[in-house]
Amino acid sequence: EVIIFLNKKVAAYKEKVANLKSKKNLESKFHKKRKEFQLYFNELLAKHKKLCVFSINFYLNGASGKFNFPEIRKEFFNTYRFNTNLKSIVGYMGTWEFDHKNDFYFRVVFFAEHKTSEEQKNIVDTIIYTWESFGFMKGISPYSELKFTAMLSNIGESRASLKKPTCIISKNSHKLISDFSDTVINYTTLAEKYFFPAELQIFIFEHMQENKKKKNEKGMYVIENLQYSFSRSFRGHIRKSDAEKLTLANPSKEDIRDSG
Repeated sequence: EVIIFLNKKVAAYKEKVANLKSKKNLESKFHKKRKEFQLYFNELLAKHKKLCVFSINFYLNGASGKFNFPEIRKEFFNTYRFNTNLKSIVGYMGTWEFDHKNDFYFRVVFFAEHKTSEEQKNIVDTIIYTWESFGFMKGISPYSELKFTAMLSNIGESRASLKKPTCIISKNSHKLISDFSDTVINYTTLAEKYFFPAELQIFIFEHMQENKKKKNEKGMYVIENLQYSFSRSFRGHIRKSDAEKLTLANPSKEDIRDSG
């Protein structure tokens, strides 16, 4: 039912866009984000010709109100950037999610240089192991109260070509590229408007700075105002070339953080 609902929303959005002479004012915030994510994906394909794509759910169970989950996610990605076993990963995009079984978690679609099946499996296993052992790395003792788990998930649910955890997309796979745009990119960028569970909105709102939270005339918080919060969707910078990596001896903040 959820998949049917999302497909209808995306179809209606695409029809509306196609029939408009001017798209400047049509959901400009979401249209701009979608365009940026699409460009990011296109640039990866143009540069690497063929990509191994895989999707992983990252779960954080326990004491959700005590820890800053967005900061944990950023810290984890900064750690994996410098893991030599993951050097073939060239980018990623993802969203924060919520369901009553798993609580709050984030889902990430990774892009890696084309590898053999065995090499792909090693990359996935390394990412999952790195996440599940993250609470015990670097002496981060407070995180021992959390349970870090991860598992592969389908790249997309509404297209048969992507209803699997891994696939290969080349720059000439026009149907697959179209399916990826219609499912992963559309969902990632438009979910905040069309499919945004109240629990997830509150979770994001709770991580805002207190002075940025707004109240109505009755003194109640206005939860839907998420202007100054972290974004539900995020993507990672394209990995540097060998020549550019020389600048990472003393990396700037911009070098080591993702765009989420």
